Amino acid sequence: MTITAEKITSSLPNRFVTKTRQGVKYRYDNETGLFENTSTGKWVHNPIIRSNKTVSTLRYYWHPDLEPILNQITQDPYMIECIGYLLKFILVKNQLRKHINKHHTSTAKNQKKMAWLSHEFSKRILGESKYKAIMFELVEKGILNQVVKTNPKGKIYLYSFSNPVLLQDYSLKPITFKRLEEKILNYRKWALLQYQPLDQKVIAQIIKTGWKITITEEQLKLIAIARYKLKYLPKHPDKALTESEYMDSMNNVMAIINNWNDADEHDKLDFFTVDDFGNRLHHVFTYLPSEIRAYVQNREGVNMFFTQYDLANSQPAIMANLLVKDYGFTYNYFNHDFVSLVCRQKIYEDLALKMNISRDISKTEMLNMLYSWLDSVADKNFQKFYPDVSRVIRQLKMRDKDDNGQYIPFNKRHAQLPKIMQQMESLIFRDVWRVLINNGNEFLPIHDAVYVAGLNSNEKTIMEDLIFSILKQSFSIPIEVKREEVYKKS
Repeated sequence: MTITAEKITSSLPNRFVTKTRQGVKYRYDNETGLFENTSTGKWVHNPIIRSNKTVSTLRYYWHPDLEPILNQITQDPYMIECIGYLLKFILVKNQLRKHINKHHTSTAKNQKKMAWLSHEFSKRILGESKYKAIMFELVEKGILNQVVKTNPKGKIYLYSFSNPVLLQDYSLKPITFKRLEEKILNYRKWALLQYQPLDQKVIAQIIKTGWKITITEEQLKLIAIARYKLKYLPKHPDKALTESEYMDSMNNVMAIINNWNDADEHDKLDFFTVDDFGNRLHHVFTYLPSEIRAYVQNREGVNMFFTQYDLANSQPAIMANLLVKDYGFTYNYFNHDFVSLVCRQKIYEDLALKMNISRDISKTEMLNMLYSWLDSVADKNFQKFYPDVSRVIRQLKMRDKDDNGQYIPFNKRHAQLPKIMQQMESLIFRDVWRVLINNGNEFLPIHDAVYVAGLNSNEKTIMEDLIFSILKQSFSIPIEVKREEVYKKS
């Protein structure tokens, strides 16, 4: 089974064309995606009469029992084809597993290659939004079962067919791992080109450095214990996991680190994604604990020393900048309103005082307030503490249409504000990436920060001034750039 960019994006020529299926020519309607059944005169999704033989000659998976269900989901032939690709990937993964167990000794490397033929493959081709919409419908209509698991990246959704009838009469031609690797490599070459040119350069820069994470299991365990006591417990005073439960949730961290270290340059591409929500670039250094960034070596085994540069009070600063630029708010260093406190770099201290909590916890509370549902406890606290801007916050969370005029479901309207803020953040920091790439600096992009490697004392100061000057161009309020050395904490 081969999926190419051409198959996914090809435009439809004339409405009626002739297509051949199993040696027989049929009239095909490009607008509806239907074939004319010459014996009955009816138009159907597929004219092939199924037998006990395989139907793997189809470009994507189709089963007659699915036709009435798919018709309920969509009449769009493109969407039906997308659904067919998703279903075939799930089938291929199941069949490949059987083939391996029967004919091969299953090694760790082979298992990783096999796992790559999953819905994640299709997710990257279709795009996150279309993929999520399709999978939601397939689960809602009872075609697929969904199982949710958790690892350091977040939630993982696993799918299987709910009805064994849908697996009948389907088989997969034997596939060698050499051929499988060729398919995956071809996809990766295509997938890298789907990123924006700047993102391509940043991804290539991270991969070519050969950076490895050299932390040991014992060091990681000590970090996990410290995070549990100093970060997790204070933020979850009421419904906290036990220390043992928390440590269990960290078990996958070392496996991900080992996978990254063992991966070659092509395999490392699998660790990068750009989400549709905030246009953020994600990779192994963003979704693992931040402490691991102090345990990085280059391909020669030399320890890497990073200097972290980030925007102080980044989320409140982006929110305040939005209020000033688009909603006419002003600031005064002597006032105690939201925007003025942000401009004085005192917003977290102010919130900590009002809620009687630590400054560190106030950061989490601020995000909860900005990102929360309307009329939730966090939302009401924000209205009480900062009534001057709560009106605009509520207005943004009540939008029923996005910038493209598309309807926003009620349960997703509160997410429009964090979406706007994250997209602004991504746009601003890509300006920083562009300059660092052009300067030849080696760096890690971490959402609202950059970790620059190998700077001497003088260069660190020059870099701080450079990043400040770049960020300042995007802000209508005073900002501050923080600099911090990244080192191993005992």
